[in-house]
Formats: sequence, C-alpha cells, structure tokens
Amino acid sequence: MDKIKNPCKLICKYDHNLMCMGCYRTREEVSKWAEYSEDEKLEIFKKIIERGGNPYAKKRYTF
Repeated sequence: MDKIKNPCKLICKYDHNLMCMGCYRTREEVSKWAEYSEDEKLEIFKKIIERGGNPYAKKRYTF
C-alpha cells in the first residue's frame, strides 16, 4: 500500500472555526498528522472531501 501523502497546500490560513482554508483540516489534524496511522489518515482524507476540499489536488507552491 502506498503511503498517504500530507494534503497540505502550503497556504496555512485558518478560518473562525480553526479549519485550514488550504487543506480543509483542523488545527489538531494538521499538528498530529505525523502521528496518525495510515487508516486514520485515510479517514481524514474522507473528512476533507466531506468539508469541500480536495486532498489529491496539487500544492499551491512547489519548492
């Protein structure tokens, strides 16, 4: 199984609900990403889609 990639879009601006406007993750999901299992990361991908985001989209910047 391929490793689930971090859905960060390198925007990192939060709305009033503490939801990142770039990747549609909560602050907690962002800060704990490295600690999550692959199954937990997949569940977060599903939540991102439900929230209107696209975890498969390209990053805003490429360095």
